[in-house]
Amino acid sequence: MVGVPTRLKTQEFLRRVKAALNPGGVVAFNVNHHDTMTEDIATVRSVFAHVAVYRTPPSENKVVIAADGDGPTDDDIRGRIDALDKRFAGSMSFAEVLRNRE
Repeated sequence: MVGVPTRLKTQEFLRRVKAALNPGGVVAFNVNHHDTMTEDIATVRSVFAHVAVYRTPPSENKVVIAADGDGPTDDDIRGRIDALDKRFAGSMSFAEVLRNRE
């Protein structure tokens, strides 16, 4: 079996993740392209109040950022991007991902 185990893509699991977050906490998921990607993202949307989805060209993968209540704004995220891009040294550009919000 390839990919994320089904039990980690359920509302029950995502509710547990949400409950574990500190107030104002945010969770990010790297969702690899697969047949049920749209349904998996819909499940995240059904649990969290704020969900932002970003494309990651040239792949068809998505980065999903979720929070309960108000999520981070693009400006909040932009403030952390330089550090992430430096940390991961070109393996992917978070600045590029931010430009690809759906």
